[in-house]
Amino acid sequence: MMRMFRGHYCSVYVFIILMSIASCGKTPPLQFCEGVTDEGKPVNCGSQFTTGDMTLYVTAKEAFGSTTATVVIYEKKHYSQPEYTRFDYTINPDVSSAIIPLSLYAEGAYIVTVIVGDKEIASGTITIVDTY
Repeated sequence: MMRMFRGHYCSVYVFIILMSIASCGKTPPLQFCEGVTDEGKPVNCGSQFTTGDMTLYVTAKEAFGSTTATVVIYEKKHYSQPEYTRFDYTINPDVSSAIIPLSLYAEGAYIVTVIVGDKEIASGTITIVDTY
């Protein structure tokens, strides 16, 4: 009887370890962060920020292959998502990650999309709150 329980618990532990390994290391292609370290690693990332400046940390599966990234920001409304603003940012075409500064001063929810060439590289949702 004891062997049956031990075998059952062993398989549960193996399952938990495998799930932990599978979930480790996966970072979203678009992160909203307060900034980056000197080594270029994102710092204090999240999905809700106060009004002001932040950093987009974009990662792709392969090198961008283009010198320009277009950032398109849509305002999330109840029944629509009108374009709020867009801008181009110069990136290194030979790498697969980019650090792009972003400023949002209007309170609300936004969808941010990063396009390189004609391909959407990353997209994410951020909420901006005004604490003043």
